[in-house]
Parts: sequence; C-alpha cells; structure tokens
Amino acid sequence: IDARRFIGKMLSSPRQSTVEEHVKLWQRVTLALAEGWPALRPIWLEWMQQPKRARWGLRSRTAEEAEEEATLAEKAHAPAVAKRQAKEERRRAHEDARQNRRMKREEAGARRQAAKLRRSEKIASTLLPKAIIRANQVHLRLTQHEENAASRKNERETLTAARKRLAEQAARARAEAQELKRQRQERWKWVSRGDLTMEQMLGPRKRAAAAP
Repeated sequence: IDARRFIGKMLSSPRQSTVEEHVKLWQRVTLALAEGWPALRPIWLEWMQQPKRARWGLRSRTAEEAEEEATLAEKAHAPAVAKRQAKEERRRAHEDARQNRRMKREEAGARRQAAKLRRSEKIASTLLPKAIIRANQVHLRLTQHEENAASRKNERETLTAARKRLAEQAARARAEAQELKRQRQERWKWVSRGDLTMEQMLGPRKRAAAAP
C-alpha cells in the first residue's frame, strides 16, 4: 500500500489465503486511503501485530512495538508532511486568490455591462426622440425643397411658353411690317411713273374700294 504521502514508506499487508479475503482487505484499505492517515494507521498497526514467519528481519510486533514504530515513522516524515501541507496551503491560497481575481473581473465586467445598459437606456429615452424630431424636420425640408423645385420648373415652363409666344408674335409683326414696307415701295414706284395719268394711278385704289 502506498503510504508515502503519510509516513514516507510503502506498507505490506499480511498474506491472504483466499481470493475472498484479499478482495475484502483491498476494499477496506481503499476506503481507508480515501479517508486519510487516521483511518489507515489502525490497519497498519493491526498488520504489524499479526503472526508471521520471522525472516528477512520481519517479525510480529507487540502493540507497544507497533505503536512505537508508527510514531517514529510519523515523526520522521513530519517535516515532509509539514512541507507538503504548506505547499498545499500555498496552492489553495493561490487558487483562492486566482478565484477572487476572476470574481472581481466578472463583477467589474458586470458593472460595465450595467453602465452600458444604463447609457443605452438613456440614449433610447432622450437622444432617440430628438433624433426622430430631427429626421422629421429634415424630411419636411426635403419635401418643401422638392415642392419648390417643382414650382420653379412650372414657372420655367410657363416663362418658356410666354417667350415662345412673344417670339412668334414678333416674327408675325416683322413679317407684316416687311409686307407693308414692300407695298409702300410698290405704290411709290407706281406713283413715280411719269407715263401714267391720275386716273391710272388711282385705278388700283378705286378697284380695291369697289371690290366687295
């Protein structure tokens, strides 16, 4: 049995004559190892006192001798046990400190998340309505701009049509003026002819006046 972590040595059990005895002994020792040295120590004392054939320096011990050997083994291994316990305590302290740091980090993260959530709620309760109002104002201005653009387009179309009508009227006036000028030039040429009598010169007007 490996008892080095308790007294720094291996323990040998007595010989068992049957498999059943060996299984029962193994189950007992397994439970004792799980509980620790206080549960394993009485089993070792019992083993040392059981009858055995004396050889290789091994013999049965009395209760006092078994107790003395166990005590000596415990004292001899006490510094190693203390060192191992101190190491285990340092390990547990380090693990506790690491767990505390992890918990503090988690708490700090939770606080940051809570602060972020509060900021988000503040934005939703204050800034979001302002943003909606601003968006509505922009939409209204865009609508007015589109309406003004459509009105300006209609005005431009109306002005273009008026200019076109004025141009057509001016063209007709120029054509009529040119026609009147041509007619005056022709009448002047007619009147200026020296071979015509007064009746001949007035003939076209008379005919024009007599025409229905």
